Amino acid sequence: MTVPASDIFGRSFIFFLFEKLTITAYTHIMIDVAIDAARQAGNLALKYFKSQPKVTYKPDNTPVTRADREAEQLIRKIIAKKFPDHGIIGEEFEPTNPQARFKWVIDPIDGTKDFIRSLPLWATFLAVLENDKPIIGIVYYPPHNEIFVAGRIRKIR
Repeated sequence: MTVPASDIFGRSFIFFLFEKLTITAYTHIMIDVAIDAARQAGNLALKYFKSQPKVTYKPDNTPVTRADREAEQLIRKIIAKKFPDHGIIGEEFEPTNPQARFKWVIDPIDGTKDFIRSLPLWATFLAVLENDKPIIGIVYYPPHNEIFVAGRIRKIR
């Protein structure tokens, strides 16, 4: 069953609910933090959108902007404050605590080329891994103010 989360949380995203399944309290806290981090970072990047951001290139010749770096730094700060023992793997900076049980994977602006071209086809992606297996995924589209949440939910026996 799909329920508009705005009916539940007062936000504009879609959340999938399944019968006889549950989310642990800790996972729920991580989802809340992930949503908050994605929204804050995406909205920060949105301030740079359509402003002809200065583009530099990473060693692999992919573009990066100030918005990419600042958005990732903001996400890292939010995660580290709530979960200092978690690992963080991002596109713009070196991994932090990569051997941790829980790792956050960050793409602050997925679609940097579209971002640079002022096309509203970019998003902020966050994922949480537990023992290297995905348990949470967040996609926030700031130009449209839409957020999507997915997660591995455990069956009740």
